[in-house]
Amino acid sequence: MSAGAVLLVYLYLYRTRLGTLTRAVMVSREESLATGIDVHRVSALAFGIGLALAGLSGVFAPFMLGSVTPAIGGDINVAAFAVIVSARSATRSAPCSAASSTASPCC
Repeated sequence: MSAGAVLLVYLYLYRTRLGTLTRAVMVSREESLATGIDVHRVSALAFGIGLALAGLSGVFAPFMLGSVTPAIGGDINVAAFAVIVSARSATRSAPCSAASSTASPCC
């Protein structure tokens, strides 16, 4: 199922006109706006697609994790947070990653 979702996202981003517009908005909102792309519409559609994928993953999460409890996914949230923090700091230079929590202008 996840391979199908990844394939659909790939086809959306690289084989449709809306996917091309989405990639343009991701690169530079200001340039996209200057070229006449309706940035708000494209952003809203991309957000909606992301919400649909998140909902789909929520439907299938109990099958992966075994049962539905109030604490479902707690371990996954901690691991996801660690991945996001490490990936974000890896994409920045060393001085900026150390100062990223202080709203430094170098970042």
